[in-house]
Amino acid sequence: MNASEREALVAEYYQRIDRGDVDWVLSLFAPEAVYDRAETSYRGLAQITEFYQHQRGITGVHEIDTVATHDLTTIAQGVFDGRGRDGSARKVGFADSWRFTLGGLVLHRKTFLAIGSQYVRE
Repeated sequence: MNASEREALVAEYYQRIDRGDVDWVLSLFAPEAVYDRAETSYRGLAQITEFYQHQRGITGVHEIDTVATHDLTTIAQGVFDGRGRDGSARKVGFADSWRFTLGGLVLHRKTFLAIGSQYVRE
């Protein structure tokens, strides 16, 4: 997978997660992947699956400003605008770092939020 293919895959991730396509999202991660989301780490596909299927409490739309790649790392930044589990408005800037395996699976994802990760669970 080349740089432009990784960038397209990352851009598609945000469209898919906004539509709730969790199965497609989970297919991106290697079994040994790590997802660092603000101050919380999910290690391995089982923990990442638990997060996406049961802990992620937000719905809305990601507006992507930038997607860029260097070597096997793709960076995306933008704004999420949506609702929390309780229906409250949520708007937060973010930056994501995606590191891929040579085979094109996500080995490590790191999300930086303008505020802590509890915000996206409520």
